Amino acid sequence: KEDYDLLYREVREKRKIPINIITVERIKLDQLTRMYSNERMELLRREHGFFGYLDETFVAPNHIMQALINRHNVDKVLVGGDAVQHSLDRKDLIEFLSTREAHDRRPGKQSSCFFYTFKNETFKYTNQVSRYTGEVGSDVQNILAAKLLKPGSDPALKDRLADTIQNADELIAKLQPTVDETKAVLEKMQIEGQSIALQFKEAKRTKNDYNQYKMKLTNQRDKYAEAQENAAKDNDREKARRVAKIKKLVENSISMSENAAKVHGEIMKGTHSLTGVKMSENDLSDSLRKLT
Repeated sequence: KEDYDLLYREVREKRKIPINIITVERIKLDQLTRMYSNERMELLRREHGFFGYLDETFVAPNHIMQALINRHNVDKVLVGGDAVQHSLDRKDLIEFLSTREAHDRRPGKQSSCFFYTFKNETFKYTNQVSRYTGEVGSDVQNILAAKLLKPGSDPALKDRLADTIQNADELIAKLQPTVDETKAVLEKMQIEGQSIALQFKEAKRTKNDYNQYKMKLTNQRDKYAEAQENAAKDNDREKARRVAKIKKLVENSISMSENAAKVHGEIMKGTHSLTGVKMSENDLSDSLRKLT
């Protein structure tokens, strides 16, 4: 349990590598129960092109082998070559694998799984018994080479790879100052480029403002010329209006003068009449005094 927790922390949590962790409590490699009898296995080798079981094709420590058996049943999976395809095409291989051994008294058919190669490709057949119909359905997958178990690397190859990595590290260390210098120059150029871009943007905005002001000035000049023209027209009309008004005033003044002269004449006539009447009244008063 402590090893499991340590491995989980270091691999799953710290390194974020999504691996499955399997614990093995007991090693039972010497107690394996094979799926097929020795007689049937011999027939599968001789007539159907199988080599053996999957766990027989690689070597692993006992704990790892037991974990693979517990989790993936590698002790029950068959492995074969090109002849398996011939058996699939011309013989009833799936039915043969699905038939239980004579000593197996369980009812129905059994599931099976096998790998085989054909024309440099690898295939996997998974034959599953339906719980409803009891018939066997097959699922075929084309397996990529990266998903197959492979033997460990050649030590000489590992040494060559280590030398290659060391040479690469030395080359990187040698080139690093140049890279840093180039990076600094690039950053400087980027800063200058940003400044130039900002200046260009400012100049573009200034040009746009100038064009707007120029347009506004042109509009104002047009309005000013139009206002001058309208003012000239208004002055002519104002002069004519004032002349007409003065003329009217003069005409009214003349008419009033004529009326005043006429009234003055009438007044003078009235004055003369009154004077005559007064004189007559005075003469009459004198005559009356004389008679009395």
